[in-house]
Amino acid sequence: MNDEIANILKGYLSIKDKMLEELLHEVVEMCKSVKGTEEAIVKLESKIENYSSGLELLDKVPYCHLFLSYSQHKWNNSAHSIKCASDAIEGFEQRYEIRNLAIAFWIRALVYWESAHMDEARQDINKAIELIKQETGDNKRTSHYEKCEDCEIILERIISDAQQMGINIPDIHKSQSTH
Repeated sequence: MNDEIANILKGYLSIKDKMLEELLHEVVEMCKSVKGTEEAIVKLESKIENYSSGLELLDKVPYCHLFLSYSQHKWNNSAHSIKCASDAIEGFEQRYEIRNLAIAFWIRALVYWESAHMDEARQDINKAIELIKQETGDNKRTSHYEKCEDCEIILERIISDAQQMGINIPDIHKSQSTH
């Protein structure tokens, strides 16, 4: 997959903080070289440590874990990439950020898949689908139709990746229309 994780992070992660958005683009740019990837890892680990020490910055930590997961993936360290994605998942769960939680599961599924852990990849991709469907339903109920359309685009991309992984996904649209 041609830097699929960077495309997911830049295209679908919901980031409301301008500084975090700039950090994401900086990390993706840095990870285009081996030396840059190493620098990105050090920088992100430092940010996680700094952000973890203050309550007002704690909400930035899951994003940094997800960016670090990407950097570790680029460094070809699947085990640490999975650990960082798991830490991001935990942080997004605590903050009830469903869309970002779904994206973190999606990214972890891709890393699992690339490291030949198909059962884990299947579980995570199914969890990502379940969560993004939940977010779609929540947005429909609250009349946030633009966000609903974004979630439907994300769902289609997740399904496409699942199919590339060889994971059979039941007909999603049938289950959506029955709720």
